Amino acid sequence: MDSDKKPTQQYFPTGSLQDGRYILVNISEQGGMESAILARDLHMENQLVTIKAMIPSNSGPEARHEDIRNFELVLETLYRLNHPLIPAVTDSFREGTRYFLVQEYVVGANLQGLIERLMRPLPERAVLAHASQMLDILNYLEYQTPPIVHRNIKPANIIVSSKDKQAHLVDFSIARVLVNKKVNRKQIALGTPGYAPPEQYQDKADTRSDQYALAATLHHLLTNRDPQNQPPFAYPPVRLLNPQLSPDIERVLERALTIDAKKRYQNAATMKQDIDEILVERFGVDKSG
Repeated sequence: MDSDKKPTQQYFPTGSLQDGRYILVNISEQGGMESAILARDLHMENQLVTIKAMIPSNSGPEARHEDIRNFELVLETLYRLNHPLIPAVTDSFREGTRYFLVQEYVVGANLQGLIERLMRPLPERAVLAHASQMLDILNYLEYQTPPIVHRNIKPANIIVSSKDKQAHLVDFSIARVLVNKKVNRKQIALGTPGYAPPEQYQDKADTRSDQYALAATLHHLLTNRDPQNQPPFAYPPVRLLNPQLSPDIERVLERALTIDAKKRYQNAATMKQDIDEILVERFGVDKSG
């Protein structure tokens, strides 16, 4: 448990921030950043929030400047997003040498924890419903000016809200605005092995890369085969691992997980249409609204 205490001591030595506005509750499990902290905002009726901290590099002024600039780019990106399934940024500030970002906290469970607890594939209908919600988010990000790539879609970053029962996408800490070419390559985070597509390791990610990562996530959820424990970029047909799945979802994943991005779905809306058709035709879900 010592590793759980270090981030608290490092980022919150007094148990609060902003002159006591934010009161530390616990280390947050939402998203992949170790510095994510769950806190209560006393200015917002004790509402739970997630606070993420960044400490600039101490290896020199150039590296420090790059860290701060990268943090500002992520912040600028998040401030302009307005989607019900993306936690909104509510505040940002600096204290000493640390920079902080405050977001809404999604009360619920992430899909990584769910499949680990169940130790079996999740039901196809539920997975596809969440996939449809994720693709609505990706479609929204594609239509931003310029488009935004999340670059770290995986089960741990998808939270099913206990309030609306929908899937919310968290942890935009390595999101990228596509026109941004000023990020130092040494500062580039490459995403999570097993989910990130090949082009992301060459810093050539685009919106199709998020669809690949979502497909890798769906493959994991539908088969209980964790791609992080397997050879890279290798996904057996899902029906070999789970014969109860529909041939249609196998075709969707095969296309979305193609190495060549030009042979994948070229936009999120097209992939969502195929997912929604399976929900309607196989499971009778009403998608008319």
